[in-house]
Amino acid sequence: MNLLEQYILEVFSVEPYESDWTSEFPERKFVKVNMKTTCYGVEITGDHIFNTEEWEKYQKQGYYMA
Repeated sequence: MNLLEQYILEVFSVEPYESDWTSEFPERKFVKVNMKTTCYGVEITGDHIFNTEEWEKYQKQGYYMA
């Protein structure tokens, strides 16, 4: 499976995220991001979970790999 750039078109909300599995990573904080992305012309709107360090990086560069 190849990784492709998922370009961020619009961010609708960013909220702190906690779940059972996040307690396994006490040193990290997570966010749930509702956003619209595009990859090869296909636009998708949905929720994505990132740790806060990743999210800051993705916001600056305008895309993430998935």
